[in-house]
Amino acid sequence: MKTKAIFLIIILSHFSKTIRAEETPQNNLSFRIGEKCEYSLFYNWGFIWINAAKVVFTVTDATYHKTSVYKLKMTSETVKSFSVINLKDTATTYIDKKTLLPYFTRQASFEPDYYSIDKFTFFNQNDDEPWKVIIEKERKKGISKDTIISDKVYYDLLSTLYRLRNMDIGTLAVNQKIPMLMVFNDGTYDLYLRYVGKDQIKLKNGKIYNCLKMKPLLAEGKMFEKGEGMTIWISDDKNHIPMMVESKLKIGSVKAMLNGIENNMHPMVSEVKLKK
Repeated sequence: MKTKAIFLIIILSHFSKTIRAEETPQNNLSFRIGEKCEYSLFYNWGFIWINAAKVVFTVTDATYHKTSVYKLKMTSETVKSFSVINLKDTATTYIDKKTLLPYFTRQASFEPDYYSIDKFTFFNQNDDEPWKVIIEKERKKGISKDTIISDKVYYDLLSTLYRLRNMDIGTLAVNQKIPMLMVFNDGTYDLYLRYVGKDQIKLKNGKIYNCLKMKPLLAEGKMFEKGEGMTIWISDDKNHIPMMVESKLKIGSVKAMLNGIENNMHPMVSEVKLKK
């Protein structure tokens, strides 16, 4: 299983309604400094679900080129009991506190016989200029650089997650498709997310949550078939936290479930209180 599987299972759980950036009032954000979300990722082989990896997302305060920014970080690592693979991923993104646009992203993946480091430098803070990103890719064979320029604004993995958690989804209609504009190390992708409706899910800890159910269009890769083979449940409250994700793979399937959240911005009113 390549590292992109772990990235995509969590990150593609959010969506975009607009292309250009807008300033977001800080008290209306769905997250805040100090928020921490932890997930377990399970891999299905036949009829058995195996605990495969731990994924953690954090938000901290930072400075990027003398500008106060949010530092978003994701770490994922396979658990010792999962002997099929051994990998460790990290992704760090610095985003503007007002527009939530990315300034810089570093994504690193390490496996026993392979590693990759991708750096994205964004030039899209001025609406009068075209969106541009410089991508630096480091592999065992060396370093290469690419530049992409577009009249659309594309987001990296982490800035997609945190900025687009703030979308107003109250007006969505069932089966409505929302554009997802994303940039990866091999180029840009115009994807979409389809709103399926409301649902309830039960997590491993026994808690039940009211959720919004989504199905994204995935680009074909080494692990994923092209199509809507992924289903995502996000909390039906102001936090819009990914609670559970299920996805088919070319071989087997995966499931990510929220273990816990710390310092969330809003009360988790999506939790269904069970009668004693």
